[in-house]
Amino acid sequence: MQTIRTKPIKQSGKSSPNHNGFIVLFFILLLFIAIPFALEHYVFQSKVPSALTNGEWSAFLGSYIGGIIGGFGTIIAVIMSTTQTDRIQSEQREESEVFRRQEFAYKISEEVARFVSTALRYQRNIIDGKISPEREEALITTLSNKQQEHKEWLGLEHTYSYDGDEILKWDAHKNILEADIERLKFQIQILNEKKVLALSNKTDFEQVYFFLKIGLSGVKDAKNLLNIMDSIIQHVEASNFSKYDLKSDCNRLITITEDFAKKYVG
Repeated sequence: MQTIRTKPIKQSGKSSPNHNGFIVLFFILLLFIAIPFALEHYVFQSKVPSALTNGEWSAFLGSYIGGIIGGFGTIIAVIMSTTQTDRIQSEQREESEVFRRQEFAYKISEEVARFVSTALRYQRNIIDGKISPEREEALITTLSNKQQEHKEWLGLEHTYSYDGDEILKWDAHKNILEADIERLKFQIQILNEKKVLALSNKTDFEQVYFFLKIGLSGVKDAKNLLNIMDSIIQHVEASNFSKYDLKSDCNRLITITEDFAKKYVG
């Protein structure tokens, strides 16, 4: 499967907190420069009668304005810090979501690979092992017939016991029957072992199928992937491989999975 690549996280078009901070700092500096001139013009040179001297007004206003400026400075620092924290958390959430999607897409791709390999292995075991109900029934029927013939042949031993040549022929045929019976028993044993192996592969195949079915339920863009999986499992469950091109459908499933993973990760 192709490596899943992610797109870089898009930067927003908003001004950065640093840029906004420089603007605020610029206006604060202008304010600091303007305050002494404003005090000189509107307070110290004012003609309004006052019980306080200019020095007393200077001390009071310096403390008062300093407190206001300090408060605004604290507020601005908190706002800038909060904005920076929100931006960092937002980027972390975006990166976390991308990572989560990558992990999910990788897991789905991995399970689809298992699905394909177990399906093809099951098909190979069925075809190469010549496993079919018809063949199994034929072997069992032939064995039963041979065993019945052997039993009947043993019952004829007394009719050949008085003739040397005939008893040799009887014994030779008995040995042939017994050899046939052992051969049929061995073939049935091998067939049963192959059935157990095929059943194990089929069980693994079904487990992967249900894992993917549950994991992809409700996931956008997974419909085509699920449809081809349903088609594959229907043919595999029926062991219908005579006219069904399993390998072609598996290749289609791999291609669809690659496309799904790319779209899902974005």
